[in-house]
Amino acid sequence: MTLETEQEQLTTDLRKHEETKELLSKNVKTLEKDKKQLTDRVVALEREEESKARNLMTLETEQEQLTTDLRKHEETKELLSKNVKTLEKDKKQLTDRAVVLEREKENMARNIMTLETEQEQLTTDLRKHEETKELLSNNLKTLEEEKEKLINGVTALKREKENLIRKITTQESEMEQLTKDLKEYEENKELLSKNVKTLVKDKKQLADRVVDLEREKESMARNTTTLETEKTRLTLDFETLAGEKESLAKSLGTLKEEKISMETNYELKLTELRDLQHEIRLKEEENHQIKMEILELKTPKKKSIVLGVRYGSSIGKTMVDMVTGELTKGLEQMMDMTKFDLTIKLYHKASETPKGPMVVLCLNMSRVGTNMQNALAGIEVNSDVSVLVLHHTNKDNLSSLTPTSLRVGKEFRKLGAILDMAFSSDDGLYDCDLNTTAIDKLATILKKC
Repeated sequence: MTLETEQEQLTTDLRKHEETKELLSKNVKTLEKDKKQLTDRVVALEREEESKARNLMTLETEQEQLTTDLRKHEETKELLSKNVKTLEKDKKQLTDRAVVLEREKENMARNIMTLETEQEQLTTDLRKHEETKELLSNNLKTLEEEKEKLINGVTALKREKENLIRKITTQESEMEQLTKDLKEYEENKELLSKNVKTLVKDKKQLADRVVDLEREKESMARNTTTLETEKTRLTLDFETLAGEKESLAKSLGTLKEEKISMETNYELKLTELRDLQHEIRLKEEENHQIKMEILELKTPKKKSIVLGVRYGSSIGKTMVDMVTGELTKGLEQMMDMTKFDLTIKLYHKASETPKGPMVVLCLNMSRVGTNMQNALAGIEVNSDVSVLVLHHTNKDNLSSLTPTSLRVGKEFRKLGAILDMAFSSDDGLYDCDLNTTAIDKLATILKKC
């Protein structure tokens, strides 16, 4: 509403200034009639003077224009020469770049052929991945459709916003234009007032100018001859430069077309190169993924074995740690640990009876049968249970040591095995055939689990 009100006010002021302008114009016409009556005597001279002055001004203007055009053509000529050199350099660079891109394209094509060969070999393993990929592609298309709808909505809102901004800008421009027109009319009013005063002064000066015009007429005649000669020379120079300009313009046009063509080819080659690089990355990623999956399928899974070790109150913790440490070390040497994952768990309470393979530690004190019964107290004897009898003896007596399995009765037949190992307080478990045989038997039992 404010803009419309201001616009109406400016329109009203504009009309008032129009009326004032018309009034001043009438006063000027009256003064001009008076002036005409005074200047009738010098009309003939003024006409001749004006004609000569116009011719002189025309010649001077043409001379200045020709001089300006000459300078511009010189500058244009230099600029065109520089552009030609630059375009030739660009053409050479683009040609070299195109050759490099052709070589890279050939290398990429060979890489793609190699990757496609590998891909054909892995096609069978890729079927499941293709199904997953297709499902993901469908989800991606759905998301892209939703994204496109959102983008269309945002675009419509932006267009509405731009239309409103254009309307406001148009109204502001109209208001500024009206303000400028009002200022111009005020200036014209002042100018007309000054012109009235000037015309009064000119009435007095006209008589004095008659004599001066006669003198200037003779001088202008001489200047006209000189300027016509100069005009002829500049015209010839201008025609020569125009021909050179036209020739250079044609050369420049040809070079520009070649540059555009080469830039287009360069962009196409660059696009092809990027597509090839992207395709190679995708192929490499797919092949790497397939190789990892195949490697995972080919790699055998380790069999997890948990060996329970039961010990009673007659065996101290230090001895238990020594025995389990040696068992672990020996079993890892006897068994292929790439196929087995061995864990040893200790059990001390009678109520703790693990499932799976178990070794019951038994210290041979005096009567080995009684010692074994005490060690097996609370345990259900079956083939998963083995008894490891520990013999505290000198290393020299190992050859005369009788195996425990030959010294006990039939009540221990259900055991998976009866193993013998010898040790000393100072050296721990001996590095001997007896101990090695016990560990080997235990390893055989665990492999069968």
